[in-house]
Amino acid sequence: MVGLGRETKLGRGKSSRRSRPTVLIVTNGEKTEIQYFEALKDEPWERSYHVSFKRGDPRNLVREGSLEKANSDYDTVWCVCDVDHYEVSNLIREARNLGVEVALSRPCFEVWLILHLRDFGRPLQNAKEAEREIKRILPRWDKAALRIEDFREGMAVALSRAKKLAEPPAGNPSTDVWKVVELLGTPEEDDG
Repeated sequence: MVGLGRETKLGRGKSSRRSRPTVLIVTNGEKTEIQYFEALKDEPWERSYHVSFKRGDPRNLVREGSLEKANSDYDTVWCVCDVDHYEVSNLIREARNLGVEVALSRPCFEVWLILHLRDFGRPLQNAKEAEREIKRILPRWDKAALRIEDFREGMAVALSRAKKLAEPPAGNPSTDVWKVVELLGTPEEDDG
């Protein structure tokens, strides 16, 4: 008899893996920021993310981030930028109006890296001074060749230290990068 065989379903079954919210990190930092976040992609974060470099000042970065969000499926867009020589007084409000988040560092992203290595609160005049401070702590430091091994172990303490500083752009030194890292969540344990 025809049709009395075992019934099969030809459709695909549902995936047992949960969907991970996605984050876009947009930065105008051509070297250090890109290297840092790209190196951390190997960690099993709760949220997946993509890193994108955009040229220009923080205001341009926020606008580019807004366009990326409008034309993609990203759940959240974070613009990671330095305060050092930019006027950013209205930037946070503009970012909120455009639906993106901003993680500022004053004077620069290197403040975030310093906090991985030691507690730090002395004002810094500019990015060059911040780089000199990292070199004092970590003599082999090379802005063009970030070694994530130098910073990975200090991430939790950097989060704690950064939260104690005044918020950028007023605080010097200061950084909001901890907010991005906290949003990514703690790296998940591999179920192996």
